[in-house]
Amino acid sequence: MSLSIIIIHFTNMEFMCDTVTSVVQIGLLAGSVIAVYAYFTKPTDESFKIFLENHFKTNSYRKTDGTIEQLTKRLVSKAGATLLKPEIKDYIFFKTAEIHENGKVWYFTGAFQNWFTK
Repeated sequence: MSLSIIIIHFTNMEFMCDTVTSVVQIGLLAGSVIAVYAYFTKPTDESFKIFLENHFKTNSYRKTDGTIEQLTKRLVSKAGATLLKPEIKDYIFFKTAEIHENGKVWYFTGAFQNWFTK
């Protein structure tokens, strides 16, 4: 190989390394921005109670099995909502909640000011 080909090859390798470094830096920056946004938009425990009432009210109109309907009736009523104590765990960027009812467990995840069911 001549010296000019080696220099051109070395220059191309430097360009590729700079490009990879830039992509990694942009990825780290984007990940950091998303993490900060997730931290500051974690839903509250009170928003979970509101979510449960709305979620089960809207789902009670669907044809479901008796266990979901029973849970819906309990959650809609104030007495039932106080009997069901959700286990809410607070993580850095999101929250999780579990409701145990008659041997069944319902899981929920809260992030970006929203609650999601599994």
